[in-house]
Amino acid sequence: MLPIFSFNIHQRIHPNLVTMGCYDGKTPSLTFATLGGKVYVHNVVGDKLTQSSTLNLKPEVRSSDFNILNINQTITALKAGRLDENKDYDILCIGSPTNLLCYDVENNKDLFYKEVSEGVTALTIGNYGSSSCQPLVVTGGNCAIEGFNSRGEDALWAVTGDVVSSMILNDSTGDGRNDLIVGSEDFNIRIFDSDETLLYEMTETDNVTALCAMGGGKYGYGLANGTVGVYQGANRIWRIKSKNNV
Repeated sequence: MLPIFSFNIHQRIHPNLVTMGCYDGKTPSLTFATLGGKVYVHNVVGDKLTQSSTLNLKPEVRSSDFNILNINQTITALKAGRLDENKDYDILCIGSPTNLLCYDVENNKDLFYKEVSEGVTALTIGNYGSSSCQPLVVTGGNCAIEGFNSRGEDALWAVTGDVVSSMILNDSTGDGRNDLIVGSEDFNIRIFDSDETLLYEMTETDNVTALCAMGGGKYGYGLANGTVGVYQGANRIWRIKSKNNV
């Protein structure tokens, strides 16, 4: 495999805080956070980020390749996805220890800004809940799961066993509706159905740091000790121990 592009930003990229978003509805933009509280948006088609928002998102460097956004807070979660059903492009969601910012990169404005009392340690975006036709941004924090629609209205609240370290939406039961799969620091993977009922709870051997939807009811997982594997529903299909951290 050959890389499409590469660059060196001369700063440490925060582990797990990398996402891909189509902020104009057409062009994928690599987006990632650094340990210094900055978000880099790879942008090969133009320079749109020229104003500040609630968190003073001020581009510090402009080039044909990327913009740098200064968040001025510790960044704990990062996710891009289609949050507004009336728009055909992705929204960038940024979590901090106390707040959630959903930012419209294309139009350079906040979609909404919310205080989240239990913090934001993981994010996922997609259709979930009793109104499954409505996209939500779902936040995981200190034993709490919250969901918001594109207007910033509360649409989901649930409790899990420990600090949430990873989350995905995936139809793991085959009913045509997304389930919420949550990994946490107590080594458990929990699956909540579309009615927010806990269906399954599986115990692993370390913190569940990564989850990945694979289709057909399958999803991959990664642990802090380097273990990777695949589940289908509550049944583990395989796993292997890697020498590298996930």
